[in-house]
Amino acid sequence: MIPPARAVHGIGEPCVLMGDGALAYQDLIKAELGPLAVFANQHVIRASSVGHIALERFLAHQIDSIEAIEPLYLRKSDAEKNLKTCISGEL
Repeated sequence: MIPPARAVHGIGEPCVLMGDGALAYQDLIKAELGPLAVFANQHVIRASSVGHIALERFLAHQIDSIEAIEPLYLRKSDAEKNLKTCISGEL
């Protein structure tokens, strides 16, 4: 796991953040990124949440290049963490 300050260090362009981690570390992220940190109104990680954010940005004429959109996860998903346990037969 990456410490939150290290995870956002060096970001040099606006970045939309969402999820419970973004909420928990909002002050730290704002201190590190300043106005580059854009916090989503949605914090439930679902495809529909990303769609809602995209619609809000589109309606505000904030259109991103498809090549510029890339998720960055700070930790493995529960499924990824449990896969190793499942494969090794430790369930």
